[in-house]
Amino acid sequence: MAKAINEGPDPLPIAQAVKSIIENEESEIAVKVGQEAELFVPMRKEMDDKAFEAKIKETFGL
Repeated sequence: MAKAINEGPDPLPIAQAVKSIIENEESEIAVKVGQEAELFVPMRKEMDDKAFEAKIKETFGL
């Protein structure tokens, strides 16, 4: 977990998302990039702070 946090995500998908936003006038300004974003962004919108924190701890074994 610490390694993933310290090294961060692969920059290529992020760069591709930024490029797509710039080149496509129809693109949304906020784009989910990466597996974690696809999983946790919708989950965050549905849970209160305490429940979301508990789910993160459970997911990452904290």
